[in-house]
Amino acid sequence: MSKQTSTPKKPRKETISWRVVDFLEANPAEELTRHAIAEKIEIEPVQVDEALRHVVSTGTNVRAVNSVYGP
Repeated sequence: MSKQTSTPKKPRKETISWRVVDFLEANPAEELTRHAIAEKIEIEPVQVDEALRHVVSTGTNVRAVNSVYGP
């Protein structure tokens, strides 16, 4: 039996989760706070938190911790 690998799906287009992920994918070199992301895509900072929590919990993306803040 061959092992299949699946590519995580992006959130549904035009949702807040999609907008956050799309912005982050378009700007991979930037390290931004939730406030900066919210300002750039014109949403509230709490919506950034909710969107990222959603995409991590559904396996759409993987959370990576910046080494400056810990392991």
